[in-house]
Amino acid sequence: MLLLFLSELILAQDIVMGKGSLVKTCKGQFFDSGGAKGNYSVGENSTMTICSDGSSSLSHISLSFSGLDLSQGDKLCFYDGPNTQSKLIVCNDNLPKVFIVQASAANSSGCITIDFKSTNSKASTGWAASVQCVPSCQRIEAEITNTTPKEIPIDTGWIDICPYETVQFEGNAIFPQNGVKYNQSVQNSIFEWNFGDGNNQLGKNTQHTYTKSGGFIATLIVKDQLGCKSTNYIRKKIRVASAPTFNGKAPSQNYCIGDTIRLKANLNSYNKNANLNVIPNPLIFNPSGIRSDSLALPDGDGTSYKTSIRFSDFAPGSTLTNISDLLRIGVNMEHSWMRDLQISIECPNGQTAVLHNYQGRIGKKIVIGQPIETDTIIPKPGKGFDYYWKYNAINDPWLQWANNNPSKSVLPSGDYRPYESFSKLIGCPLNGDWSIIVQDLWSKDNGFIFNWSIDFNPSLLPNNESYLSSILDSKWESNKSTIYTSKDSLLAIAKEAGSQSYKFVVFDEFGCTYDTTLSINILSPTNPLCKSCTSNNLMQNEYTICKGEILNLNAAVNSGILSVPFSATPNYKFGFSNHPPSIPYISELPISNLFPLTITDITKDIKSVCLDIATDYVSDLQIFLESPDGKILELTTNNGGNGKNYENTCFTPKATNSIKNGIAPFNSEYLPEGNWADLNNSSINGKWKLKVSDAFGAGIYGTLNSWNITFNTQNQYKYSWNPPSEISCTSCSNPNVNPTKSTKYVVSISDVYGCNFLDTVKVNVFDKIPAPILSLDTTKIQGTICVKWLPIPGISQYEVNINNTGWVIANGILKHTLNNLQFGKILDIQVRAKDSYCEALPALIQTKYEYCPINIVLDSIALPKCFNTNDACIYVHTKNDFGLVDYTINGNKSNFGFFKNISAGIYQVIATDKLLCSDTLMVDIPRIDSIKIDLQIDSIRCFGQKGAIFVQKSGGSGTLNILWNTTPPTSNTAIANLQKGIYTLTATDSKGCTVVNSVTLNEPPKLNLSASTTNTKCFGSNDGAINLNVSGGTPNYQYFWEDKSKLPSLSNLVAGSYKVSVVDSKYCLDSLKIDINEPPKISANLSNAINYVAKPNQML
Repeated sequence: MLLLFLSELILAQDIVMGKGSLVKTCKGQFFDSGGAKGNYSVGENSTMTICSDGSSSLSHISLSFSGLDLSQGDKLCFYDGPNTQSKLIVCNDNLPKVFIVQASAANSSGCITIDFKSTNSKASTGWAASVQCVPSCQRIEAEITNTTPKEIPIDTGWIDICPYETVQFEGNAIFPQNGVKYNQSVQNSIFEWNFGDGNNQLGKNTQHTYTKSGGFIATLIVKDQLGCKSTNYIRKKIRVASAPTFNGKAPSQNYCIGDTIRLKANLNSYNKNANLNVIPNPLIFNPSGIRSDSLALPDGDGTSYKTSIRFSDFAPGSTLTNISDLLRIGVNMEHSWMRDLQISIECPNGQTAVLHNYQGRIGKKIVIGQPIETDTIIPKPGKGFDYYWKYNAINDPWLQWANNNPSKSVLPSGDYRPYESFSKLIGCPLNGDWSIIVQDLWSKDNGFIFNWSIDFNPSLLPNNESYLSSILDSKWESNKSTIYTSKDSLLAIAKEAGSQSYKFVVFDEFGCTYDTTLSINILSPTNPLCKSCTSNNLMQNEYTICKGEILNLNAAVNSGILSVPFSATPNYKFGFSNHPPSIPYISELPISNLFPLTITDITKDIKSVCLDIATDYVSDLQIFLESPDGKILELTTNNGGNGKNYENTCFTPKATNSIKNGIAPFNSEYLPEGNWADLNNSSINGKWKLKVSDAFGAGIYGTLNSWNITFNTQNQYKYSWNPPSEISCTSCSNPNVNPTKSTKYVVSISDVYGCNFLDTVKVNVFDKIPAPILSLDTTKIQGTICVKWLPIPGISQYEVNINNTGWVIANGILKHTLNNLQFGKILDIQVRAKDSYCEALPALIQTKYEYCPINIVLDSIALPKCFNTNDACIYVHTKNDFGLVDYTINGNKSNFGFFKNISAGIYQVIATDKLLCSDTLMVDIPRIDSIKIDLQIDSIRCFGQKGAIFVQKSGGSGTLNILWNTTPPTSNTAIANLQKGIYTLTATDSKGCTVVNSVTLNEPPKLNLSASTTNTKCFGSNDGAINLNVSGGTPNYQYFWEDKSKLPSLSNLVAGSYKVSVVDSKYCLDSLKIDINEPPKISANLSNAINYVAKPNQML
């Protein structure tokens, strides 16, 4: 344990300000006087010089500060030399929190002198810096002069981009000491960019495409021709947006053709009533680093290969204090002999831990990743595997794992414990350069490290910066089925069976566009869930025949051809790169519930196959249709030349023009390139497949927007008649019946889709057809009489006989009109059914023709003033009467044709002259629209509060005015701040019609709290109790005590004050403070105690 401590002390010497004036070292940590954990002191005035000890042949000192925290007025200055008379480098006034101070090439001593004065009355945490020795370098200052897109705000903001968007960087370097010992220039300097996502690039100006979402920090380091690095930290923050979470699904209901589809989206939050919720995903700047420049590992000569990742966002002075905060160190690498290598991690102050140890030239061969073992001196990169060192990994370190698994020849990808514990890194500064060091110590094998990474606990960041790219705008995209779209809503009509897709597009504040698609399954009209099984009556309800007569009944259902379209809307991008002819894109379209089951006549069974494809050169496309049982129809292959798009292209059996002769864009009907007969005997129901491929043009994509196939289907029906007797057939659609008595026939009809329905017909069988029921109608035409009759079931033709002149066919339907009659003519009129099978009984009516030409004429109507008043009037007169006319209205007599004081309604007016000729007139007085008043109450919830009343008014004539009985009266449609009471509203329209309505506003009683208490019996005891009594308000009550209890009573209480709040069912609140008292504490005063000595056997 002592040896380990000494070893660590040598590797990481602590240099404390004020403890000595000169220190020579090339490794260690430089702290203020408070050391690693304390503050510096008030009133300090210290100077210290740090010089190289020459141990590493590096002459100049470099101080890498991971943080600086000084009180206002305190001064920390750095001098480029052995004392404060040397040239001033910088003071803390002009320093960032993370920085490097380095002795310059002009400084022959290579030393840095630090001067510190603390004049503030309050001390701060000070600083921590790692000490290193570097070559004699002239100062370099890196700068990022421009980016595209711009950083907003400039110098302190972010570069906001979308995934796969490119950022252009322009760099520069300033050489303040150029020419002191050597000449520096941009041209002979190396600009090394680290983009924060594991990618690096060289060049003064560069660009990088960010493919992953997240927060990244791009940094620039400039190296001159001597390998000297820039000492300033320069960086830009890049925020790459993340696709939001599209949380939703299509409605679960079954849609049929013709149904309305309603979709609703919601942005930036969750709404359970929305079909789709679009929620942005928060992102953070992770405290992890990755470097992906390939590091070649040639045959071993012991050379160390080293690359670094720089951190600068941890709190100033932060160090690794717990190994669990170093989550993992990872490499992606390959090597042909694992045992050749030693791999270490080095932190900013030079502390190291061995991740994989070189054991020596012993052991069985085991490789890392998939190396190329046939390469020569120059290594060729193979395939790297991902390996991670974690302090708590299950797998042993590499060597131990290999020795324990001698049958294995490849080290598997996964997590392993490091050879040396991460505890060797305790005390390492978090800010600064963390480096991986690889040595190949055994010849004849080589490999590559493709990238390496280091991950810290995110909680180590002082402000774990996060961001969100909120959704600013959105839209539903229209297609041929949509009838309305807005930013969040869509209405569409289901037009074709199959899958109908609806795309929702959102736009975030970074300018990125994302979309998702909801697919709606639409059932065919032949699906049992959509097919209507209702049927109109196929036969008339009743027939009449004579006994022995044969009647044909026809219940045949019209089974015409129904065209059923099925469609799919993949909206899929395809091209030569992802779907060449060898791997076509396949879009499936399920077909179901169609008859016939197989294609027997292509011209009858398939109506069309239609496509909508957007592409550049249609001649590149190869498109085939495959039936559910694997039969293939070539639709089109390499047709159309350099034209674009298959826009609403349909292949039909009845087309006359072949697709081979068409010109793009194809927007008509065509014969396919193959033969329709290729699909004969194909199954109709099942998955039909459209196979689309592109034969040329890498990186160029078209879109299969939609396609559909339309089948012609024809229903088939079965019939079953009952009763089965006296009928020619029971399973046909049109049997003959010959019943001997009146019979009700029922036919049951079913189809191939599972529909069942009944139709019923009654057949009346008579020996003799009964006589019809007659009535007379006196017309207003002089010399004319009309005889009418009620129909006899099953009889369509009638005949009449006037004064026994012989039977003739009636001249009207259910009536016969006699003309040119003389006044006083006596008539005997007979009517009977006309039937050739059985005797028809006649009906007789006798009458005397008398001309009654009287006619009532409506002059005018005076409507009622209001809907409920009796002030309407009717004015009539007669013409062609014989004088002395009397009137009745609804049976009430009047001597005049003027009727007043009546209300709205239907009235029968009869006028009769002296010859008793009469005429009837029906008069309808319309009802005036009534005034409608609907009062809605906002009740008084709690005692002492106020209520409100809202009125909805309608009806009446013209403008409707209202007036409340308040003080003062008001005409507002809503009245508020109301106490309890009765409120009356009068509504008056423009004609003065009124309606009065009243409502009572109630107030609940006041919520009252009281309590009975039990005080504690003794001082400090907990036997107190409270019983709470509640009245008023609106039960039920809820109780909220300060100790979180929710009961109406408390027990086991100590003395003190207890506050309770009570809320009733309408959320009215009252509170009560209750005191539990206790008796005073018992105390004994022994200052005047009497000494008493007990005698033997005497009781005290």
